[in-house]
Amino acid sequence: MNKIKKALALLISVLMIFTLSSCALHFNFPKGEPEETEGEETTADTAVTDPEKPDYVLIENDFTSVVTKHLASIGKADFEGSTVMIATPKASLISEDECGLVMADMVSMRNGLVEDKFNISIYAKSVDADTMFTEVSNAERAGDYYADILMVPQYYVSQYAASGLLFNLCSLPFFDFSAGYNMESGVSVGVGASKGYAIGGYATLDPDTLPAVFFNRDLVKAAGLEDPYSLVRDGQWTWDKFFEYTAAVSAINEARAAEGLDGVYSYGFQNLATSFADIIYVSEGNRFITAGRGVRPTVTANYDESLHAMTTAQTLYNDTNKNYNSLEAINTFANGGSMFLIDRLDTAKLISNSSAVWGVLPLPKGSAEQENYKSLVSSDGLLFAVPAGCNNAETVSRVISGLNAASIGYMNDAYVTDLMYYYLRDNDSVEMVEKICYSAYYDMAYTFGPYDLSIANSTYFAARNVYECNGDMNFYLSRFQIRANNALSRIFP
Repeated sequence: MNKIKKALALLISVLMIFTLSSCALHFNFPKGEPEETEGEETTADTAVTDPEKPDYVLIENDFTSVVTKHLASIGKADFEGSTVMIATPKASLISEDECGLVMADMVSMRNGLVEDKFNISIYAKSVDADTMFTEVSNAERAGDYYADILMVPQYYVSQYAASGLLFNLCSLPFFDFSAGYNMESGVSVGVGASKGYAIGGYATLDPDTLPAVFFNRDLVKAAGLEDPYSLVRDGQWTWDKFFEYTAAVSAINEARAAEGLDGVYSYGFQNLATSFADIIYVSEGNRFITAGRGVRPTVTANYDESLHAMTTAQTLYNDTNKNYNSLEAINTFANGGSMFLIDRLDTAKLISNSSAVWGVLPLPKGSAEQENYKSLVSSDGLLFAVPAGCNNAETVSRVISGLNAASIGYMNDAYVTDLMYYYLRDNDSVEMVEKICYSAYYDMAYTFGPYDLSIANSTYFAARNVYECNGDMNFYLSRFQIRANNALSRIFP
């Protein structure tokens, strides 16, 4: 049955590609899986049929050797056709039946690699987060089976942990926390010392929730500013550059006023109102908590390293021309009313047909010297966890490892392809979305901040206080950091 479903998914995907006018990302399937082809390779010069859509340039990414190598490193095991149930609030990350066509093909391919390697069937149990917590609690108390693997929202992990509902991931046999298929920040988000409550990774990441910067291309051109795409590629897209752009809005508004037109906002945000200060802090290369296998979690935020990020936050807050916490910020941007919109990446799906000519960028860096762009995974991002009553630890260990290994590259690129087909406006944005996906960063502060207020107060609450109240981050750190570290020592004995 699984083979039939996979074949149908692949056939539908190929047929869909033949009907689309734009070029797709090109995938090479590892281990003998059939390759998705388009006959003759189509280029931007020959692909134009819809004047409303851009001519996409073919982007080729081949993760075959990487995925094959990582899957081989996990080792072979035969679990004799057993079913592995994964309970999740977002089944589309696990089940091809819950995805759009592009993502369905990739999920089917990814799952198929893991199923074939371990002789299992993967089944997704779709359940909302609150119901899952209640059902897991009831099952654990009754000694009943619920699922083999859980996908728990990050903010919920501490409640599971405090209730004794989670298996120690550090006790999973054959699980290699340092393996290349495990994201470093995905490990440190829920693992410290010799205790592991949850782990994030390439299989759990939902790019929809990552922060991004949308910009009005016409306003940037009218102001005579540098091409921001080039700045990103050159590693020069910084918050200082961002402020050069927003400062130019004053001149734009003067010119618009002379023509009897309304002015425009410098920037706005809508869905990121609560976490805005957090994402700024992390975008500058900072982390709230340092953790990992064999590393005792510690609040590492400090005043000196935080100073530039907090100055950035205060500059953003003090901008009198911002569209602050407005329920109409997205619509305003879509109608050409602001130069920038800082919001979730899935906002692209809401503004695809807007009147504004827009592009998308990663969050700026703190400085040009900063190595990478960083996008903080939201607190509702999902993490793998295992119920406390687990009695098939080896199976669970192999499957979590296999799903992360087989997801490397392919899942992110499938997401980019989906946005490219239906929502993005230009080739450069395709490249930028790739950069955003690969800049994802998890932080343990969101995992255990809800458990102990001192952890929240010495991390993201401290950043928010600086942003919203022009407060002193050093006050929060000096008052709560020691308490927070003591709390983390209790969680990770």
